[in-house]
Amino acid sequence: MMGIPFASDLMNFVVLTAIISAGNSGLYASTRMLWSLGNEGLLVGDKAGHDEDGADEEDDQPP
Repeated sequence: MMGIPFASDLMNFVVLTAIISAGNSGLYASTRMLWSLGNEGLLVGDKAGHDEDGADEEDDQPP
């Protein structure tokens, strides 16, 4: 069979690039969602990491 000798390598590159791109866009969307929820104060308390004063919750714990 005649054909492009590196066609399989080229297709592997295209597929891997598409997978990495999809993962990157999912990561971007999820971090933007978490940032927006945290910015509006809608995150659950232990996920936010800060109390109402803006200090870390760990700093308020007695030793």
